This record gives sequence, C-alpha cells and structure tokens, in this order.
Amino acid sequence: MCLVKILLVFTFCFAVAWFKNIDEHEKESIDTVVLYKEVVPGEWAPEFVTTRLTGYNVSETDVKIYFKTASYLFPVNLNNPEEVKSDGFSNKKDTVFIIHGLNNAYDSPVSVEISDAILKIKDANVFIVDWSNIAKQLYPFAKRAVPGIAKIVSQFIDSLEYKNGLDLDKTFIVGHSLGAHVAGLCGAYLGGRLSHIVGLDPARPLFSFEDVENRLDYSDAKFVEVIHTCSGRLGFDKAIGHVDYWPNGGSKQPGCMMGFTDFGGKNNYSVFNKIK
Repeated sequence: MCLVKILLVFTFCFAVAWFKNIDEHEKESIDTVVLYKEVVPGEWAPEFVTTRLTGYNVSETDVKIYFKTASYLFPVNLNNPEEVKSDGFSNKKDTVFIIHGLNNAYDSPVSVEISDAILKIKDANVFIVDWSNIAKQLYPFAKRAVPGIAKIVSQFIDSLEYKNGLDLDKTFIVGHSLGAHVAGLCGAYLGGRLSHIVGLDPARPLFSFEDVENRLDYSDAKFVEVIHTCSGRLGFDKAIGHVDYWPNGGSKQPGCMMGFTDFGGKNNYSVFNKIK
C-alpha cells in the first residue's frame, strides 16, 4: 500500500478574549472552553470552563471541494461528481482528500503545501475540502460543525464511489487540527473502509480521549497514522491511531513559536513534507 506521510509542524493557537463578550445563550451552547494563560514566560497552562454543547447545523453551502491537478484548480459540483472526469479524475489513480483546520481555507499554506507535495511525486486525484466559512469562526463554534462537515464530505466520497468507481482501497484523507477529526468522522461514516487517514495534530480542546465516536480514532480507516507536534497543549497527548509519531517529543518544536495573538500568522508554522 502506498503510504502518504506528511510531517506538519504547525503551531496553532486559540483566541481566548472572546468568552467574556458572548451572551448567555451562546455560553449555553458551549461544552468545555479551554483557556490558556501564560503562567511564566513561554509556559502556558489550561483553565477549563464547563457549560453545555449543542450541535451545529451545517449545510452544503458551508462546504466547497476543489479538484486539483499539477496545473489547475477546479471547483467541484457536489451534486454531480461525474463532472470531475472531464477535469482529469481517474478511478485507477490514488485519491487524496486534504482537510484544513481552524482559521484556514483551501488556499491556505497548509492546504497548498500538502497538495503540491503530493502532486510533485505522483499523479493522484487530489481534492481539497474548504469549510473556511465555519473554520474561521471561534474555535468552540467551529468544533461543533465537525460532524456536519464530515457528513457532507463522506456523502461526496460515497457518490464518487457509486458514480465514478472510486476505489476506497486507494483513497486517503489528510486532515490537520479540527480537519483531522473531520477526516476521522468521514472514515467512520464510510464504515472504516478508507485505505488510510493521516491526522496532523488532531485538535484536543473540547474533545475527549474516551469519546472515540466524535474524534479521529484508529477504527476510522484500515490504517490511521497520527503526527503529534503540539501535544499536551492544543493537541492530543495520547496515541489515537494505529501508529503515532512524536517528533522532538511531540510538544515543543525547534523554530516554532507558540503565538496566541498571531493565530495562523505567517511566522508561526513550518511545513515539512515527506511522501513515499
């Protein structure tokens, strides 16, 4: 089996000043808010505010999917997946879905770097999922949308299988941050039949290690590998895949600053790609 391994060192942060400004109704819709305070310079400790979490009503207008080749990027009609055949889709190729995380989009560096790295070394069907309209909201509200986003993406994959002959044994999903959990739930909705899921720093706030049905888990695909670079703060500090990698111990990464005021800023991440 062709394994897609992408090492992403990405410091992702979570704004906290919003909590005191939201109204009581909004507070009631949140489960556990994780607030980080700098206890000493460079060291952050979590505080937890527990309320109640409700679901998020996701519609197809919240999700866009793009088909990418080495030269072009095409928007996909979710209701007519057969159209991608004319854009170069082939069920004989490996197929990779890339799902971004919080505060990102289809054209963010994390999506572009991963897709370019894949296409540089192989001729694959590459789809980039864009749920930026929700992902650019505050973290608790974006987190609530994960199941709904996963449902729409899994339905599209199911349509590709039915109408275009997509081979799930040759289908991979790469998800970062909240996108890793979207990937996991996609796999679960598809009955664990996907070949491979790569989880890049699966987000930890508001997720429970014990609640495997609502997060990325090794049961979501035939092979699940997870790369942890910010564990214990914003990422999971326990193994959740068939194979889990912990570069430099899985926590602090050389050259990467933990910036809580410059969330997603250009200087707050480094991307390293290794695909074989």
